[in-house]
Amino acid sequence: MAGEVSGEKGLTDVFANAGSAVEDVQKVYGGTSWIDAVNPQAQGGSWTFDKEQIDSVIGQWEDLLEACLQDKVALDTLLAMLPAPSEDEPSSNYVKVLWDGLGSLQEYNDSVQIYIADFIDRLKAAKTGIERTEADNVDPFANVGSSE
Repeated sequence: MAGEVSGEKGLTDVFANAGSAVEDVQKVYGGTSWIDAVNPQAQGGSWTFDKEQIDSVIGQWEDLLEACLQDKVALDTLLAMLPAPSEDEPSSNYVKVLWDGLGSLQEYNDSVQIYIADFIDRLKAAKTGIERTEADNVDPFANVGSSE
């Protein structure tokens, strides 16, 4: 069909008529498109840590997990003490909206806790790998020539 129109738009399409705002951002980031500057075609990333760094990173993530657990306690407390101020419909609806919102926060908090716990497990596995590699590299010739 000639002149077919797609309902999908890319970021470039969305900001095509943004005018001076785009130009101002281009002045800061340079290049032909600020989108290219803030959204490069990255293929993914990786980190490298030494043993001391990874212990620190694991500690930071464990602190974040503890903060999420404290948030869960606070959310549970709020939900437990949230009765409707009266039996009329507007009050009941208001409390229902609050319950729904707090329930969504609980779901989000739970998913963040799962993510953090998984990430901590991965960091600990990486730490074990680092320790194993360091142990193997300490004396790579220690067992050379032994018949045992």
